[in-house]
Amino acid sequence: MQARSAWLILMCVAGLGWAAMIAIGHPFLSLSNCASGASAIGDGWRNLQAGLLLNPADRLAEGWAAMVLAMTPMALGPALTAPRNASPEAPSALPLFVAGYGALWLLAGLALVPAALWVAGALPDRGAALTAMAVTALAWRVSPFHRLASRLCRPSSPAEASGPAPGRRALDGFRHGAGCVLTCWPLMLAPLVVHGHHIVLMMAATVLQWADHGRLRRLAEARATRRAPTDDAFRIASQSSRAHPKPNEDGPPVATLVHHASGVRHAAG
Repeated sequence: MQARSAWLILMCVAGLGWAAMIAIGHPFLSLSNCASGASAIGDGWRNLQAGLLLNPADRLAEGWAAMVLAMTPMALGPALTAPRNASPEAPSALPLFVAGYGALWLLAGLALVPAALWVAGALPDRGAALTAMAVTALAWRVSPFHRLASRLCRPSSPAEASGPAPGRRALDGFRHGAGCVLTCWPLMLAPLVVHGHHIVLMMAATVLQWADHGRLRRLAEARATRRAPTDDAFRIASQSSRAHPKPNEDGPPVATLVHHASGVRHAAG
């Protein structure tokens, strides 16, 4: 897929997600303050229980799906537009790759939605919640776990990395999605925790995700550029060795001896 076409499709998909997000509003119904002041942990658990009871499951699922549809397509762009070798299987691999990627993000809601309800109860003050989310995102960004997760989320070619089996293509998208979830989960959590201005927080988180994935794409391209001369030299050496067989160390090549012997028999005859 050409880069311009890929970005255009992703922008259209993200636009649908943003329209759905604006129509739905915040994924959670606004809850009354359940804080008792006894402990933040207890208040978090009470808010979690109240949120799961008062918010229908279909509303939580629809809200999270709309949020994923709005925020994640642009982060997928660097992977789909990464340089790759031409492959006839690329068109068939792409839908399976995207399906695996999207499925992982939808499953991540099973953890992130309850976590957001708990944090919203433990930190009912909006300023405290925003500060806690910012500190968490920064701490995670500089941690070694983020670097490990970014290796899974590196831009790659779905067709080249997945092999011939269709199931492996979907698993490659699942792997890429797992890396993106592990690198971006604090950015996805912040709009869920704060009810006010959640659209603005979603936009800011989307920009940060896109910038981080663009950085990973540039690093992958730089590594590929450094590795290309070595790969070309190895390929040329392999072709040369196949074109010029190594002679027998004890004498001339066997093919030469056979040819010489046939010539002698012909002259004798």
